Amino acid sequence: MTSIGEARTGRRSATWALALWSAALLAAGLAVMAALYALFGADRPAVATRTAVEEAAAREERIAFFEARAAADPLDYLSLNVLATQYMQRARETGDVADYRRAEAAAATSLELAPQDNYAGLINMASVRLVQHDFAAAALRGREAMALKPNEAAPYGLLADAMVGVGQYDKASDLLASAVEVEAGLPVLSRLAHLAFLRGDEFNAVDFWRQAIDRGEGLPQENLAWAHVQLGETYFAVGELSKAAREHETALERYPEYAPGLAGLGRVRAAQLRFDDAIDLYLRAVARLPRPQYVSALGDVYAVLGRQAEAEEQYALVEAIAGLYRSNGINTDLEIAAYYADHDIEPELALEMARAAYEAAPGVYAADALAWALYRNGRYEEAATYSAEATALGTPEPSFYYHAALVSEALGDTRTALEYSRRLGELNPRFSPLHAQRALQLAEAQ
Repeated sequence: MTSIGEARTGRRSATWALALWSAALLAAGLAVMAALYALFGADRPAVATRTAVEEAAAREERIAFFEARAAADPLDYLSLNVLATQYMQRARETGDVADYRRAEAAAATSLELAPQDNYAGLINMASVRLVQHDFAAAALRGREAMALKPNEAAPYGLLADAMVGVGQYDKASDLLASAVEVEAGLPVLSRLAHLAFLRGDEFNAVDFWRQAIDRGEGLPQENLAWAHVQLGETYFAVGELSKAAREHETALERYPEYAPGLAGLGRVRAAQLRFDDAIDLYLRAVARLPRPQYVSALGDVYAVLGRQAEAEEQYALVEAIAGLYRSNGINTDLEIAAYYADHDIEPELALEMARAAYEAAPGVYAADALAWALYRNGRYEEAATYSAEATALGTPEPSFYYHAALVSEALGDTRTALEYSRRLGELNPRFSPLHAQRALQLAEAQ
């Protein structure tokens, strides 16, 4: 496949596909929490009284301690298991994706040293593979962990993540039904929330997130803040902007200057046309954790305000950061394909990458990205097939219905376009600053 750097030329105007990156980060968050539960158990001492700063300091001390132990004893696979989990948690908190490579190396060495009965090593490796979007490898390790401890919830959750990753939602549901009987904690309940969202069950998605938050005490403050952010994203998708803002603000109370909370609140403020507030929030998020979607979203707000030079400065960073993800083993084909299609650049490459992503993991997000890339290439009939697949479950992602409405409109299918537009209007037509004007036109034309 042609590399992004080789293929991309000319003006770099774009936003990141926020819904896709949210889904990817959700999978990473679920995987890390599964690893934490597997390693320390649900009955470990509570840490909720620690501040985020205290937790980060304690994590650095813990990492330094176990790095020294592992260096002193090359056969100490137990220390490597601890390190793998702590590296993944630190990656979530700092944005240093190189920590996922460190986690992968620690887990791989642990499994080489102890290939039998190494439950935590298997859980860690499955978690890393999920972050990398290698769902087949994650499922393999998850099954091996389940064989060792069939009465633990973590393997069921990791296997469910792998099934969600490839669009096998019924299998994921069955696995989570088993997991919740074992341990109805935040990791399992958050997965149930995500699955309910995918299936268009907005009520239970919100309810499961609230239950997950209630059951999350004892996990790191970042994990609880993350859950509030995910609930906020759910409210944002369905147009409940005030509730979305409140959840992001709660996340920031738990974990001050938490980048996902800042960016989530920035997204809400942009939808509320409070662009100066959005810029401030995105700048703070990027300063702490320069994820591509935050950088791009900041650029989008600048672009909407006509501050093109500042927008271009942000857009120029997007691919460099995405390249860093790829260099650390994280597959970004789906997100990059949606990024290109969303802004009508590199349409042929977008289609190539979207098709590869769909063939590897045919879920609703991949179907939507492929539909959107086909639309950008003028292949409307094919696009309609994948738009129908993306919206078949009723997943309340506004972008799905926006793309589907435009595809139907291009085909001259006014009736179907209106149906999609009506659903877009029921959700959040302001899901993207750059697309809000057209989305509102569609929603108001129903």
